[in-house]
Amino acid sequence: MPVLRLKLSDLQTLSAPPTESLAEGPGDTADLEARIRSQFRFLPDPISVKVYGVEVIVEFPQETAGSRAEAARLAEKAGLGWRCFG
Repeated sequence: MPVLRLKLSDLQTLSAPPTESLAEGPGDTADLEARIRSQFRFLPDPISVKVYGVEVIVEFPQETAGSRAEAARLAEKAGLGWRCFG
Protein backbone atom coordinates (compact mmCIF):
# COMPACT_ATOMS: atom_id res chain seq x y z
CA MET A 1 0.00 0.00 0.00
CA PRO A 2 1.56 3.35 -1.01
CA VAL A 3 2.20 5.83 1.81
CA LEU A 4 2.68 9.61 1.82
CA ARG A 5 4.44 11.18 4.81
CA LEU A 6 3.93 14.92 5.05
CA LYS A 7 4.26 17.75 7.53
CA LEU A 8 1.13 19.62 8.57
CA SER A 9 2.79 22.85 7.49
CA ASP A 10 3.03 21.46 3.93
CA LEU A 11 -0.75 21.06 3.80
CA GLN A 12 -1.73 24.66 4.51
CA THR A 13 -4.46 26.10 2.32
CA LEU A 14 -5.56 29.69 1.87
CA SER A 15 -9.23 28.79 2.30
CA ALA A 16 -8.93 27.04 5.65
CA PRO A 17 -7.68 27.91 9.12
CA PRO A 18 -4.11 26.86 9.91
CA THR A 19 -3.80 23.12 10.49
CA GLU A 20 -1.57 23.60 13.53
CA SER A 21 -4.44 25.20 15.42
CA LEU A 22 -6.63 22.18 14.71
CA ALA A 23 -4.08 19.71 16.02
CA GLU A 24 -4.06 21.25 19.50
CA GLY A 25 -7.09 19.44 20.92
CA PRO A 26 -8.03 15.76 20.76
CA GLY A 27 -11.52 16.55 19.47
CA ASP A 28 -10.09 18.40 16.49
CA THR A 29 -8.19 15.43 15.05
CA ALA A 30 -11.24 14.04 13.23
CA ASP A 31 -11.91 17.42 11.59
CA LEU A 32 -8.26 17.73 10.58
CA GLU A 33 -8.19 14.20 9.13
CA ALA A 34 -11.40 14.91 7.18
CA ARG A 35 -9.86 18.09 5.71
CA ILE A 36 -6.71 16.22 4.71
CA ARG A 37 -8.77 13.38 3.22
CA SER A 38 -10.61 16.00 1.18
CA GLN A 39 -7.31 17.35 -0.17
CA PHE A 40 -6.42 13.86 -1.41
CA ARG A 41 -9.84 12.90 -2.79
CA PHE A 42 -8.24 12.25 -6.19
CA LEU A 43 -6.55 9.13 -4.75
CA PRO A 44 -8.34 5.78 -4.97
CA ASP A 45 -10.53 4.80 -2.02
CA PRO A 46 -10.16 3.84 0.72
CA ILE A 47 -7.81 6.55 1.97
CA SER A 48 -6.42 6.27 5.49
CA VAL A 49 -5.27 9.50 7.17
CA LYS A 50 -3.48 9.58 10.51
CA VAL A 51 -2.05 12.64 12.27
CA TYR A 52 0.88 12.19 14.65
CA GLY A 53 1.85 15.58 16.07
CA VAL A 54 3.07 17.60 13.09
CA GLU A 55 3.35 14.57 10.78
CA VAL A 56 0.57 13.26 8.53
CA ILE A 57 0.49 9.78 7.03
CA VAL A 58 -1.82 9.15 4.07
CA GLU A 59 -2.23 5.56 2.88
CA PHE A 60 -4.12 4.54 -0.25
CA PRO A 61 -4.46 1.36 -2.33
CA GLN A 62 -2.09 0.50 -5.17
CA GLU A 63 -3.50 1.18 -8.63
CA THR A 64 -5.01 -1.81 -10.38
CA ALA A 65 -3.57 -3.32 -13.54
CA GLY A 66 -6.65 -2.01 -15.38
CA SER A 67 -6.08 1.53 -14.10
CA ARG A 68 -2.44 1.40 -15.15
CA ALA A 69 -3.38 0.12 -18.62
CA GLU A 70 -5.95 2.91 -19.00
CA ALA A 71 -3.39 5.53 -17.94
CA ALA A 72 -0.92 4.14 -20.51
CA ARG A 73 -3.63 4.17 -23.20
CA LEU A 74 -4.53 7.79 -22.44
CA ALA A 75 -0.85 8.80 -22.39
CA GLU A 76 -0.39 7.18 -25.80
CA LYS A 77 -3.46 8.99 -27.11
CA ALA A 78 -2.04 12.27 -25.79
CA GLY A 79 1.22 11.60 -27.62
CA LEU A 80 3.28 10.91 -24.51
CA GLY A 81 3.76 7.23 -25.27
CA TRP A 82 5.87 4.92 -23.15
CA ARG A 83 7.89 7.77 -21.63
CA CYS A 84 5.38 8.08 -18.78
CA PHE A 85 4.90 4.41 -18.00
CA GLY A 86 7.93 2.65 -19.42
